[in-house]
Amino acid sequence: MSCSNETNDLALDGFKLAKICKKTLPGPSDDALLANIQALIPDYPLRLARTGSEWYRLGGIVDMSGKRIAQDLVEWTERTYIECGKDLETLIDHTRKQRLIATQQTGNTLYFVIQIGCMAQDYIQLDIDKIHEVADRLLVGDQQPPEDLEEFIDPLYPECIQPFGIGAARYVYRRKTDVAVFMSELNKHHIEQHPVQRFIDDWNRSSAQHKAVMSSDWIVRPFRHTGKFGEQQINVELINTQTKTLSQIDDLAGKKRHCFT
Repeated sequence: MSCSNETNDLALDGFKLAKICKKTLPGPSDDALLANIQALIPDYPLRLARTGSEWYRLGGIVDMSGKRIAQDLVEWTERTYIECGKDLETLIDHTRKQRLIATQQTGNTLYFVIQIGCMAQDYIQLDIDKIHEVADRLLVGDQQPPEDLEEFIDPLYPECIQPFGIGAARYVYRRKTDVAVFMSELNKHHIEQHPVQRFIDDWNRSSAQHKAVMSSDWIVRPFRHTGKFGEQQINVELINTQTKTLSQIDDLAGKKRHCFT
């Protein structure tokens, strides 16, 4: 492998990746998506490093025939609540008369990796969601009316119906992370060396660096969290891509944690 990390950033811009995701229909495997993205960067092999665990999210709203009423359940609820004079009972009555059905999104996140150099941090990661939408409950049941908007949106005891799918499965582009660039920016906001940066440096100094690239075993998960003064902060953690069970290890801050599998 060449140790140059000069990639065609334009070919990997978010607009083109989102367009590919929109035009590619999921099949039994994700080979078609991989091939379509690979065509943008023929000189840099792309591989699927990990398929994340299944997750669930609130979806939208359909009627009894499956016709789409709203893409976003939360947005529809907040807007319609205002249109109903901020009267919850009026909103409940309107919803029951329409016999509206709530949907949920079920999906997995696919993590693709493009190695662009020889160092541990020299890779680009693409996070893409594969989503199915399913209608599975009445928006407001006949038995237990919600007591507030929070319960209206996500009831503790929903009135379920026979589930049915809404449309075809689809891919949704989430983000691109140039790991070297991301870590460089993240380190500017940490007085002490970030544990992930320390792990990367240790990898580059170790014998492992001469045998395999770090992205063969590890990918990153950037995330936001709220600081003690309410400020939004960006952070990152490492996720192990191997399917075998790993023993517990000491993290670099001196605490015990289980590696993700």
